[in-house]
Amino acid sequence: MSSVLTIILSYILLYRYTTLIFCVFIGNFLIPLPLNLMLFAVGAFASQGYFNIFIVFTTALLVNVFADVFGYFITYKYGNKIMTFFKINIENDKFLKVKRWLRKYAGETIFITRITGPFTQVVNFLSGLTGVPFKKFLLMDVLGNFIDILFFTFAGYFLGNYWQVFLNNIQNIITLIFVVVILYILFRICFKKFFKKF
Repeated sequence: MSSVLTIILSYILLYRYTTLIFCVFIGNFLIPLPLNLMLFAVGAFASQGYFNIFIVFTTALLVNVFADVFGYFITYKYGNKIMTFFKINIENDKFLKVKRWLRKYAGETIFITRITGPFTQVVNFLSGLTGVPFKKFLLMDVLGNFIDILFFTFAGYFLGNYWQVFLNNIQNIITLIFVVVILYILFRICFKKFFKKF
């Protein structure tokens, strides 16, 4: 278990839902935290009577979606000013390619990054900055978060006292999902380029 996760879980047991709300918001808006592993552990704590599993699930889902939408709206409204402040040229070729790609594959990109985790914040900001339609963003965000949170909280809940035994397996599953997603994206890009030649 990582030291960051250990610290989070100790605070979760002390301050319960307050820490859960804080960590989920910060982890989705600013700093990548091991949220899936945290939810897995909290699900296990719920099976031991420390939390109500349905309150955990609902709270995590609502805060997750709120943090994602907050990130989206910041760059939707102030993205150009932020980029100008950091002297980033949004009219260069690389950025325009990213913008076109994200607009084209917005739905699947948003959905997949809710489940794989590391790029959630980046996709939230880029979605707002590139003008991905809010309804599409919200729908894919809610669906992705719903599946992700449902899996990890209830997996922890049903494994109960054995959650620590399965912690490494859960980490391996997250890594595997991440690798599969990256391979899928690369395949899509290469497949398109290959057929453009003919």
